[in-house]
Amino acid sequence: MKRAKRRESFFFDTILHYFNTLAEKTKSGPVLGLTLIFTWLPATVCGCSWADIGKDVEEETIALRFLDGTGEIIDGICNIDILIFNDDHLQRLDSYQKVSSASCSSAKAVSSSGKKIIYGILNGQRDRYGWADINSREAMSQICADLEKESREALLMSGECHATAGGGANMYLRRLCSEVRLRSICCDFSGRPYSGAVLTNARAYLINVNAEASITYGDQGFPIRIINAGGLNMNNLESFREPDMIFREMEEDIGSKSYDVDISFICYPNTSVREGPGTPFTRLVIEGKIRGETFWWPIDINREDGTQEPGIHRNCRYIFDIVITRKGNKDPDTAIGKETADIRMETRPWNEKEEQVIPFHKARISLPAEEKVNDISLMVFADGQLEESLWRDRISSKEDLVFEVPLVKGREYSIAALANLGSPPKVTELKELEEMTVEIKDGETYGSGIPMSAMAEGIIWGEDEEIRIEMIRMTARISLRMDRSRLHKDVMMNVRRVSIGNCPRYVRIYGPSRATSRYDISELGFRLDDSQCYPLNTSGRQGMSEEVSLYMPENMQGTGLSEETASFIEMEIDYKSSELISYDSPLIYRFYLTDDDGSHDIERNCHYHIVVAPEGDGLSRTGWRIDKSGIGPVIPLFRMHPGEYAEGHVGDSLRIWCECYPRTAPFDPGYEELNFDKGRGIYDYRVDDDGHGVTLYLKKPGSGIVYMSAGEPINRSGMVLVKVKP
Repeated sequence: MKRAKRRESFFFDTILHYFNTLAEKTKSGPVLGLTLIFTWLPATVCGCSWADIGKDVEEETIALRFLDGTGEIIDGICNIDILIFNDDHLQRLDSYQKVSSASCSSAKAVSSSGKKIIYGILNGQRDRYGWADINSREAMSQICADLEKESREALLMSGECHATAGGGANMYLRRLCSEVRLRSICCDFSGRPYSGAVLTNARAYLINVNAEASITYGDQGFPIRIINAGGLNMNNLESFREPDMIFREMEEDIGSKSYDVDISFICYPNTSVREGPGTPFTRLVIEGKIRGETFWWPIDINREDGTQEPGIHRNCRYIFDIVITRKGNKDPDTAIGKETADIRMETRPWNEKEEQVIPFHKARISLPAEEKVNDISLMVFADGQLEESLWRDRISSKEDLVFEVPLVKGREYSIAALANLGSPPKVTELKELEEMTVEIKDGETYGSGIPMSAMAEGIIWGEDEEIRIEMIRMTARISLRMDRSRLHKDVMMNVRRVSIGNCPRYVRIYGPSRATSRYDISELGFRLDDSQCYPLNTSGRQGMSEEVSLYMPENMQGTGLSEETASFIEMEIDYKSSELISYDSPLIYRFYLTDDDGSHDIERNCHYHIVVAPEGDGLSRTGWRIDKSGIGPVIPLFRMHPGEYAEGHVGDSLRIWCECYPRTAPFDPGYEELNFDKGRGIYDYRVDDDGHGVTLYLKKPGSGIVYMSAGEPINRSGMVLVKVKP
C-alpha cells in the first residue's frame, strides 16, 4: 500500500466589511407583524348511498384507521372511497361513502348493523358516481384500474378489512402498482474487440407490461391487458397521462464510469408462473447503439433468482444496478444471460419509511460538493466576549458570503466563521467555541456541505479595510486506487464495498481533534457500496484502476496505535481464481492509514492518496489485515437454461444457455446436434460470443435437441428438448 498526503485549502473566502460605529446604536425602522391563522378541518363523511336498507334500519358507525404496509398511519389523505358489503352469503352492498378532508388518517363510516367487509380506494380512477353500478362484492371484484390513468403524484391504493358495525378496524392501504427503478448503469467492455466503446442513443423502457389490474385482487397479478408486447410501441405511450412511467431516454452516453440515472418506472403486477402467449414476463429493456449498431438488453424482473415468489408484485420496488459487459441481443424480447451483463437487483416493500434510509444504507450515497456553503455563522468577539453574531442560510452566491460588521476603531477582535453546521452555535464566550465539537451522524454524506471553520485573531480595524478569512474543512478526503498488475493472471477481484472503520463520531470545530474511546466512534461512518465502487473495478494503464473517494472527520491519533480509535480502511471483495472463490462472504482487506514516520494522524482539510496493490494470489497475508473465512475451493457448476424443455412458434427466437464454472473449462455448445437440426430445416442458430449459449431462429414445426457439455474439471453435460409449433 502506498500513501501520499496533500493539503488542500478551501477556495471560498468570507469577506468582512468593517465600519466605525457610534457609541449608541440607532433603532431600525418599523417591524412588519405577520399573523398566521390555522384552521382545523375535521374529517367528514359525505355522500352516503344506501342499498337494501329500509327507513326503519338503525344507522351505526365503523371507526377506520388507514395504515401503510409498515403499520404507520397514512396522513395527508384528501379523499378515499369506502364501500361496505354485508359479510354473508350474498355479500350485497350495504353503503358507499366518500371521505373528504385536508387530512383523513381516520374516518367513521356509516353502515347498517352486523358483520361487514370493507374496501377502501385511495386516488380511485372513478368519481363517486362511477361506483353506482357496484351492488355486490362480486361486482366490486370486476373493477379494474388502468395503468395509463395513473399519476405519480397520486398512485391508486386499495385495502380491505373486516369489521362489525359499531366497532372499528385498521385498513392497510397499499399501492396497486409497483416500481421498477434503474439506479445506475455503465459499460465494461474490457477484453473485447470493442473495448472503450460507449453506448449511445441509450434509452430504457418496460415491455410486456400489464396495463390493467383488479383493484381487489391485485395480488394475483396475472396479466389482463398487455402493452408494449414484445417491444416498444410508441402508440401505447400516447395513451398515458405520463408516458415516462414506462419509457425514458437517457441524457448521457453510457461509458465505463457509473452513471446514476435513477430512472423510475411504474407497472402493475405480473406474477405469471410460466411464460407463454398471453402471459409474457415483464422486462426492463436497455436499448442503445455500439459504434452505430443497435442492440437490446432485455432483463427479466425478479425471475430465476431463487425467490419463492417470482414476478412483479404490487407495492414492491425492484431496484437495478447494471454493468453491461457484452453486446446485447438483436431481439428486444429475449432476456440476456449473466455473461452479457452484471445485474444486481434489490427487492423491497414500497413504503416511505424505508425509503428514508436508502441514501446511506444502500448505493445511493452522493459525493459531497467540497466547496458548497449552505449556511454560515459569523461571530465577533472582543476580550473573549461575544459582541456580534450573524447567521445566513440558503447560500446561493458568493455575494451571500459578504458581511458588514460594526466595529470600534482601534479595538482588537477575534472573528470566527462556521459553515454547514445547520444552525448557529449558542455561545457567549470565545473559549466555549474553542471547546465545542460537532457530531457527525452515522452515514453522514454531507449533502448540505462539508462542515468548515475559520478563525481570525488580533483583528484591529482600520479605515476602509477588507479582510478575507480562509475557511478549512473539518474533514479529510481519502482517495483509493487498485493496482492489479502484480496479481496472478487467473485472479479476479471485484470490490463491492469500501468503508472507513473507527470513523470519529465527533470533531472539534477548531482542532486538533481525535477519538479517545469507542464511544467516540461511529457505527457506520462513510462508505461506498456496489456501483459506487465500480471505478475500483476498472483496469487502465498497467493494471491501475480509477479512483474513488471517502470522507471522514479529523482523527489525530499520533504514533501510538490504539486499535479502538485509530481509523482504518476496510474493503470487501468478491474473489475468484482457478482454484478458489468467495461464496457467502467476501474477502476482506483492512489497513490503517499510517505515515512513513508511523503516525496514524488523519488531518482535516488534507487529501490522502492510497494505492492498494495485492500480489500473487492476494491471500498471502494473515491476521486482522485480511479475512479469508469466506474463501473456499471452486465447486464445478453446470446449469442449463431455461430447463429441459423449450418451445416456441415458427418465426420466434429461443435462447438456450449454460451457466458453468470455472469458465476456463472446455465447452461444446453442441455443434453436431445444432447442425443436424439446421439441416432438417427446423431452425437456424447463432452461438453466443463466449460459446456458452445459442439463439435458435425457429423456421418450421418439429422437434430438435440442444446438447451442451463441459470438460475438466466440470465433466458435465445437459440436453434441452426444443419443440417448434406452427
